[in-house]
Amino acid sequence: MKVLVVSPGLAKRLSDILPDKIEVIYPGRGTDDELETLAVDVDVIVSTRLSASVARAAKSLKLLQKTGAGVDDMPFEALDDDTYMANTSGSNPVPLAEGAVALVLALAKRVVERNNRFLEGRGVGPGVLLKEKSAGILGLGSIGVEVAKMLRAFGMRILGFKRDPSVAPEGLDLDFLGGPGDLHRFMEESDFVVSTLPLTPDTRGMIGEEELRLMKPTAYIVSVSRAAVIEEEPLYRALKEGWIAGAALDVWWVPHF
Repeated sequence: MKVLVVSPGLAKRLSDILPDKIEVIYPGRGTDDELETLAVDVDVIVSTRLSASVARAAKSLKLLQKTGAGVDDMPFEALDDDTYMANTSGSNPVPLAEGAVALVLALAKRVVERNNRFLEGRGVGPGVLLKEKSAGILGLGSIGVEVAKMLRAFGMRILGFKRDPSVAPEGLDLDFLGGPGDLHRFMEESDFVVSTLPLTPDTRGMIGEEELRLMKPTAYIVSVSRAAVIEEEPLYRALKEGWIAGAALDVWWVPHF
């Protein structure tokens, strides 16, 4: 079996643990031209993202392994019907959830603003108390469940949102569980909206101007999802015009409006 690992660092780690009969190869520059040449006779490709041209060049491909949970950037249209796609969903929810909670705390305690004002010789007022505030978790997959547990520890009221609210996550103490039909209520009641949603045709642009205007002017939004779950232009205006109190993203847009 021959495995193409697009990341040289990961390739070296896999080489140390895989049986000797499995040949692990990796690119030097990582250009599409180079990857197309390497992919011709491989059985497996391990990659964070992959172009359609490389997938088409892999005539013997049996498995495309995504090194991450989101597969919206993978070339499904270029794969044969007998080629499997796999991801690593659920493999690292705790560190990702901790990152989301860190963003909640940064907003609530005005960490970035406090740092910037300190450098200018100015102070800021007190932050927001999390206790008894409402945290709305958009998406209750493995990451969302961990976020809910962590924020519950702060004494927050937890609102959950999932595609099928008839199936509640086991062992999760929720004050409210809703689905797509409850999105407006969810946005209205949450003091902190935390999006952990995957990017799908249903979630692309799910949070737009209408949803942002429903939020309290004291509310915050945190996204550890793909950027396209929240419409960029309305979010920019919501922040600039003060519809909401703030936002924290683990992806970044350069404002160009």
